Amino acid sequence: MEKYIENPRHVEIQVLADEYDNSIYIGERDCSVQRRNQKILEESPSTVLSDDLRTKMGKSALKAVKASRYTNARNCRIFSR
Repeated sequence: MEKYIENPRHVEIQVLADEYDNSIYIGERDCSVQRRNQKILEESPSTVLSDDLRTKMGKSALKAVKASRYTNARNCRIFSR
């Protein structure tokens, strides 16, 4: 997907979810520095996100986790400009 977005930022939101429908997001990291699709550097917290955008992205990640009924720890990839 990153190939089709002009000047993308590869940001991952860390989430935790359990089998009782509890879930939280615990931060994000900017993984935009890559070489041949391999992460070279991860920056946390991301310096390119405003507090408002960070909150919106975290809530979107939680919606995706709940909709998929996922349980465990994972990173949700979010692409931003």
